[in-house]
Amino acid sequence: MASGTGAGLFLGLRAAERDAAGRQPKGGLSMFNVFPKLLIAIIVYAAIAFSTSITNGGDIDAFTGTLIDFQRGECAGMAGASADAVECRPGTLYRGLFTVPMAGSGEWVVTTSDLIITVSLVLLFFEMLKAPNSGNATVFNNLLSTVVFIIAILLFVLHPLFATSTFFIIMLMTLVDVAAGWFITTISSRRDLAVGGE
Repeated sequence: MASGTGAGLFLGLRAAERDAAGRQPKGGLSMFNVFPKLLIAIIVYAAIAFSTSITNGGDIDAFTGTLIDFQRGECAGMAGASADAVECRPGTLYRGLFTVPMAGSGEWVVTTSDLIITVSLVLLFFEMLKAPNSGNATVFNNLLSTVVFIIAILLFVLHPLFATSTFFIIMLMTLVDVAAGWFITTISSRRDLAVGGE
């Protein structure tokens, strides 16, 4: 009985070793694992921003609209607006694309900004799925994600087309991606070292 238990334990340990060896990160640098997916959101935002601005003769308001005037209450017809206040317009970023009727009597107006943020959240979700890995591809992805975050900060601070709340939220998502990526990768590496050392 004891020898049967010992043989079963030995076979179980061998099976666990084979399973662990099969689950080890490959370390391969496949394009899916390395590419920082939030870069897609930045490229989509930039494409819409620059194409709108260029087709309207470099007019930034064609993309952002007169949202700043609206937030200050300086649009024509607003209480407290000056006599020479102009009529506010939404711009491509905040223009409604379609409406969704709600269960009540209201309607949800979906804007370009809403779609960009939604797509960015989905991309962030896929980035978070890769974070627990500790292979070479994950480390390289974290490095590229850090570069994307730096690019996002520079665009937000330096270019007027990117100085919007929409892009600020995308920039925060890149920060979450970088911070979580490095943090979770470090914890996973420590866990792998602890398991390997036992």
